[in-house]
Amino acid sequence: MGTGEATFRPGAARARGSAKVGPVVLSGGAVVLVAGVLLGATQPFNAALPVAALAVYGAVAWLVAIHATTLERFGAANTVTLARAVVNSLLAGVLATAGTASPAVIGWTLVAGALLSLLLDGVDGHLARRQGLCTAFGARFDVEMDALLSTVLALAAVVLGKAAPWLLLVPAGYRLFRAAQRRWPDLARPLPASLRRKAVFVLQVTALVLVVAPMTPAALAQTLAAAAVVATAASFALDLAWLRRNRPAASVTASRNRSPRTRRAPRRGS
Repeated sequence: MGTGEATFRPGAARARGSAKVGPVVLSGGAVVLVAGVLLGATQPFNAALPVAALAVYGAVAWLVAIHATTLERFGAANTVTLARAVVNSLLAGVLATAGTASPAVIGWTLVAGALLSLLLDGVDGHLARRQGLCTAFGARFDVEMDALLSTVLALAAVVLGKAAPWLLLVPAGYRLFRAAQRRWPDLARPLPASLRRKAVFVLQVTALVLVVAPMTPAALAQTLAAAAVVATAASFALDLAWLRRNRPAASVTASRNRSPRTRRAPRRGS
């Protein structure tokens, strides 16, 4: 998964960053609108495409506007990640036309768009590493776009009848992990770099793309879906186990102090 290019500055940089992020985000919205209308006007699709695409992109743009206000400049790598947001939003719009377009058209369009999104995923990380401007915002933005792509593909597999609803556990895993981090701050600590984590993501998305592809037989699609769910669950379980094993000493002590085995205070008068 890639990272983004940006430079963080406190104070007055917030206003400058907000002013520079806005035009880039609005430009992406214009691309979604134009591309969505053009696609929606073609025979296989309908007017639901641009509406759904704009709704998804609007949610992404809102989050970017909130979290990117401290950026002095948005940067090339973050711009590429925003291009992924445009592609992923259009894929969500394509999925919204599943009731009118044929499954084959929907499937091949999603496969082509997903491959483009994955290509851009490699570009943004390369730009950030080459320029030495990797940031927490860029990394989080990239991961969120990975999660959005996985969500669209998993939903498509279910809607097109290529997989059972339990395939939605793949994109749900990330959201559940984020919820656990908010509930237990110890889990929000940075994880060490892991080739296993990157390999699981590649396996996950490759499996989802193949499940959605019209050429994939039903039996193979079910096998790939199961492999994606198992690999995702195992990867999150390993990360959770590492975070629990490497908790700060203060957290471990506090947890023991809250243990029900703690001796009760003596009663008054004893």
